[in-house]
Amino acid sequence: MIRAAAEQDVARLAELEAACFGADAWSARLLSAELIAPGRTVLVDEADDGLLAYGSITVLGDVADLTRIAVDLGHRRRGVAARMLDELLVRASRSAATRMLLEVAETNATARALYARAGFAELARRRAYYADGGDALVLQKELPERRLAPEGARD
Repeated sequence: MIRAAAEQDVARLAELEAACFGADAWSARLLSAELIAPGRTVLVDEADDGLLAYGSITVLGDVADLTRIAVDLGHRRRGVAARMLDELLVRASRSAATRMLLEVAETNATARALYARAGFAELARRRAYYADGGDALVLQKELPERRLAPEGARD
């Protein structure tokens, strides 16, 4: 079940960060700040056995930036990241955003394949973007016309 992240999730989000992003991981303090920052949407995917993944976007004007998707190592290759990405795209489409941008490590073939399947295309390259000196690819996807949330739905 995908739901809005809450302060009680921060410790687990920090664990996911460390496992997924290593030296580029966000701190618990930064994650906590993300939950309340303007224009941010932070979601978690939760099952009976715990938190499977989290994802976040920042919407500023007509651009939504996909800032994170992190999936528990034991739940990868089960469609969890695709489900999170789909929900983040829906949330971005409900805003004023007309496109979504993201950075992905050039060496992360799995994530690059996920984004390609979702319709993202390469826009630019950021050299030595990551702590290990690796390059980031900037990807973009045009968003469909604004979709309003169904009556009674909450973010």
